[in-house]
Amino acid sequence: MGNTCYCFDSADKIHEKDMVTSCMTETPQSIEYKVNGSSMIEEVRDIYMAYLKGHADIIKEIRIINKNLDQISLTSLSLIIPELINLSEIVLKSNNLQLDGIEKLFSNMNQQQSLKKLWIVDNNIGDQGVEFLADILTEFSGLEYLHLDNNKISRSGCDFVKEIIDNLIYLKGLSLRHNNISKRGLKKVAKALKEHKILEYFFVEAENVTEENIIRIRELLPNLRLDDNY
Repeated sequence: MGNTCYCFDSADKIHEKDMVTSCMTETPQSIEYKVNGSSMIEEVRDIYMAYLKGHADIIKEIRIINKNLDQISLTSLSLIIPELINLSEIVLKSNNLQLDGIEKLFSNMNQQQSLKKLWIVDNNIGDQGVEFLADILTEFSGLEYLHLDNNKISRSGCDFVKEIIDNLIYLKGLSLRHNNISKRGLKKVAKALKEHKILEYFFVEAENVTEENIIRIRELLPNLRLDDNY
């Protein structure tokens, strides 16, 4: 996977030195660009450039892969994401994200009903990070796909995964691959998913999952597509 953000046509970019003069009002976003634009990673800077040129409506996805999200990037994203009214997908992969990072990133988000897909994978948010997501995702009832692979989520984190599932009534896909989930935690999640009639898949690949556990999940979710490894 590449390190790109397919937010808008690259031909639509304007030279960065002209961007500041194109900001006609002193909004938090224009100020952030003026102060930190040169320090933003490319993906975040591209989003700001499109937004400040008046193209916020065409930004439908954010993809940041194999890039460290430092404090400047996290703050900049937290300011711009709530302004993207058509944002439907966020993919954050291998960004060195921990609890404080996602708290900063999503601190300004509220009722972003357009968001359908959220991938936070190959990071390190842990059980506390899932607890934080359980709190904020109550505002995003339209979310359909959630991937939290390889985030050091344990059995206790499954209590918060269950909370998330209970609140996402349109959930179609959940992935918890490569976490430290016990069979008890896995069963708890599977029972919660049983109530979701439109669910398409549940991907698991946990250290303590046995073939017997998978059989039990299939009994609870007979029409569900599980990870191809099983």
